[in-house]
Amino acid sequence: YTGPLVITGTTTVRVREAGDDRVETHTYLFPDDVIASSVMDTTITHDPTYGPVVAQTLRELPSISITAASVMSTTEQAVSAEWMDPAGESVQIDCGAREVGGHSLGYDKNNIRLYFRSAYGEGKLDLDLYEGFATGVPPADEHDALMLRGGSHDSVFYLGASGQYLRNRWMDESQLEMGHIAPHGRYAHVYVSGEYIGLYHVRERFNAAFMAEYLGGDEDDYEAVNSGSAVDGSGAAWAEVVAHSSDYASVVDWLNVENFLDYMVLNFYAGNDWDWNPDHNWMAAGPKEAGAGGFIFHSSDSDICLYYDWDINILHEPGPSHVFQNLMAEGHSDFRMLLADRLSLHLRDEGLLGPDASAGRYERLAAQIEAAVVAESARWGGGWWDRDEEWVTEKARLLDSYFPYRNTELRRQVRAAGWYPLEAPTFSVEPGLVDAGTELIIGLPGESNGQVIAALGGDDPRLPGGETLPHAIGPGTTLSVALERSAWVRARTLDGETWGPERAGLFEIDRSPAIALNEWNAVAPDEEGDDAILGETAGNGGDWIELLVLEDGLDLRGWRIEMEDRAGDAGVLEFIHADVLADLRAGTLLTIAEDLPEDTAYSPDAGDWRFHLKVGGEAVSGERFDVTHHEWTLTMFDAEGWVAFGPIGEGIAPVSGLSSREVGLLGATPTADLRRDDPAYIAGDTSTFGAPNTWPGGEQDLSALRGEDESDTTSGPTEEPEDHDDDDDGGVSAEPGRSCGGGRAAAPLLLIGLLWRRRW
Repeated sequence: YTGPLVITGTTTVRVREAGDDRVETHTYLFPDDVIASSVMDTTITHDPTYGPVVAQTLRELPSISITAASVMSTTEQAVSAEWMDPAGESVQIDCGAREVGGHSLGYDKNNIRLYFRSAYGEGKLDLDLYEGFATGVPPADEHDALMLRGGSHDSVFYLGASGQYLRNRWMDESQLEMGHIAPHGRYAHVYVSGEYIGLYHVRERFNAAFMAEYLGGDEDDYEAVNSGSAVDGSGAAWAEVVAHSSDYASVVDWLNVENFLDYMVLNFYAGNDWDWNPDHNWMAAGPKEAGAGGFIFHSSDSDICLYYDWDINILHEPGPSHVFQNLMAEGHSDFRMLLADRLSLHLRDEGLLGPDASAGRYERLAAQIEAAVVAESARWGGGWWDRDEEWVTEKARLLDSYFPYRNTELRRQVRAAGWYPLEAPTFSVEPGLVDAGTELIIGLPGESNGQVIAALGGDDPRLPGGETLPHAIGPGTTLSVALERSAWVRARTLDGETWGPERAGLFEIDRSPAIALNEWNAVAPDEEGDDAILGETAGNGGDWIELLVLEDGLDLRGWRIEMEDRAGDAGVLEFIHADVLADLRAGTLLTIAEDLPEDTAYSPDAGDWRFHLKVGGEAVSGERFDVTHHEWTLTMFDAEGWVAFGPIGEGIAPVSGLSSREVGLLGATPTADLRRDDPAYIAGDTSTFGAPNTWPGGEQDLSALRGEDESDTTSGPTEEPEDHDDDDDGGVSAEPGRSCGGGRAAAPLLLIGLLWRRRW
């Protein structure tokens, strides 16, 4: 064929070269054809107000075109799927697809699931689908499956005039903003074999592969259950959750209790009383092994939330597989305390379920589909349901009559039920950046009885079991704390033997830190790596951090580093009372890792400004040391327990969403204005590991910090390395058969004092 093809209307073109089984698919969508289609309602498309809106949204919102050889059904079939984003990337992928659902399969419009399997071509969809549309947990950029939700029950097909097409999305976004892993989503128009089938919610699929993507490890490390039935794995781990659900002390090995309680609080708030019960409409997933983080939940099929009046009371709901009911019946004091903490945190007026946050979240999502709802009404409105009548009316009811009152009413309900005996203390100063010497007054809320007890350094003033922390501050009706150094402050009310929920926050003193995180590795290990000095290693990636000393004479002895990521604790490092740590010079680069030889030959006067510390060596102890690309953060505490720097890392703005191919780094020469949330912290694709950081268009200059002349840029011995291949960056090329990049590849150079940049 010599062509060209002349495309004059909506057309799908499929091409295969003779002798090649691979098929190329490209769909050309003409909005005018969609509008003129016989499946569209002319009372909408010809309306002088609505007609232009349909044309607008079809051109502006992304489209998904599914090309199938036969009519879509519940049987998976091979299809072509194309993502077309007018404002971003467009891709085509061969995959599997089928219609999914329960009751909703009886609707004319069905939910569709896309499966990206190696049997069809690419085993994953490599697409940063949710960039710019994600809140809370940064989204993945690879997907093994996607859900295309057509509205299900939150649509004209079931809720009728109350259909909003966004209730389930609001529940997902709420969990994400709470800091939990939940499916990300955005909206798109969907076409099947060229026919427009309406507005869809494009959502990540919650399963074992989802857990591995967000928490690390392999898909086989996790199992997932839908309403108690295993969809990935055997279900044995979930059976352990249920079996231990009357024993809080043991269930914590299998259940992420904080996530579970936030999930329950969210469903109580949303009034999920239609079809959410112990055996229906919930999903959970977790590791197969005990003590590995526990099962987490997401709000599956929450289409009839935010439907009843603001005063609905569903505290009688027992939760998935009666787990919540069983734990409440046991009445463990620590479980009841954590429940009160989560209720207090989210239901206060400034909380994520307060009036402003809840309504703001809904309005933000509604704005994304305000125009697209018109196209949906033209396709499925039946001539009676449209945006400016039914959809806007229900939206206004929620904004005017539900969100303003719901959190206060739910607080009243849980207080009456005895779940929330006291209110949390008050802070006279909001947590955040404060001046040294700021006086923080911690007081009783309102007309409350009892006293206030507080603790600094991250400790809870209430010990497990209910005793008071020995070194707590108070008790008193008010407490005064002079904030001279950065600190976590945690406070509770206490009336007799009854504790109230905590009020907590980090108060960061507004001054230059003595030491800062300069670089950290999030590059995934390469098991094929082979290092000439270290032998077989985990490749060029792995676990390491780099600290930069900013204050002359710094004594790190007795300091500690605490790390965490999405999976929880990622290790604690302690600086031993070693002489090498007693008097560090400003400008020193301290690299810490597990599997490189310790090198403490530190001599700034001779131009050697770095040394390497081995975890478990003579200067740093620690049983775990995990640096991941799963929202890893680090906090440094001085010898007296005050916060010296942090939390800092991927989970702190502005750095988020590091991939397995990137490092985190300070992309600037540090100044006295450096703070943990400095916008100069960036994701980079080049590691320097022990040398000043580099980034596109810039390089750290530590000469002033080190007291050197600007012309003296020596950072180690000056002799040239022998027998190396120069690239255009002055770096060292990779050996045949191995990947480039990350600290481990650079480490042998560091050991002989050559601080060359390395690029992968």
